[in-house]
Amino acid sequence: MPKKEFNQAKKDIEALLQENGYSEICAGISEYSSVWEEAFKDERVDEGESIVEFKYTEKALEIQKVLNHGIEAAILVAESINTPDFFDYLLGEVTIEGNFKTYTKPHVASDKKYFNFSIKSKKKYFTDKLLLALVNIAPKGSQAFMRLKTVEN
Repeated sequence: MPKKEFNQAKKDIEALLQENGYSEICAGISEYSSVWEEAFKDERVDEGESIVEFKYTEKALEIQKVLNHGIEAAILVAESINTPDFFDYLLGEVTIEGNFKTYTKPHVASDKKYFNFSIKSKKKYFTDKLLLALVNIAPKGSQAFMRLKTVEN
């Protein structure tokens, strides 16, 4: 049975990336779209008849900023405990894989389902950022630390 402190920290970290935590920033999002969809909304940049590029809307950038802040806050929660036992409990069996077509940085996978907010890539982007950040601060002696050192060598 995990320590009460570990369980609460896990809940705190999980809550930092949940949709219902962003009420002020999410005002005006219709009931038919989610925070995650809104975070990746883009608009076309036209130049004459051709589309030059797509760029995120102002609202999308605001939401992404909040979600990134949630990741930073999650790291502070994890660092406040910072023991190998806690990180093993939090991350479970971690795998770190190289660059894939959809990733420009190493991709981290974990067997812990509570980080797996969705199989949709939009939610997965922030899940991956969180997992990678947690693996990067894992203390010596944890499975994640040992896995990271193996990949680095």
